[in-house]
Amino acid sequence: MGLVVIGLTGCAFVQVDEDARAVEVRKTEEEVADCVRKGTVSASTKANVGFIARGETTVAVELERLARNRAVNLGADVIVPLGPVTAEGEREYSAWSCPQ
Repeated sequence: MGLVVIGLTGCAFVQVDEDARAVEVRKTEEEVADCVRKGTVSASTKANVGFIARGETTVAVELERLARNRAVNLGADVIVPLGPVTAEGEREYSAWSCPQ
């Protein structure tokens, strides 16, 4: 049973929607200086499965995928994290439309 739980904690269950695949992730807002800010998107996922903490990387990947999916609704093609992932599995991103 323990092996199954360990295996599951490493999986990312959120998929990037087809139209969100073009949404890029940048590290800093300096990288989007020539872009138009479209808003902010919030993402949250489970940081724990029962009493077991999920891997930080897994949680971060899921949050990024969720944010990319939501950015499309704002007409954005780039997102930038606004801070670290919280212990509760949350993160905010700024959403931008950038010239191609």
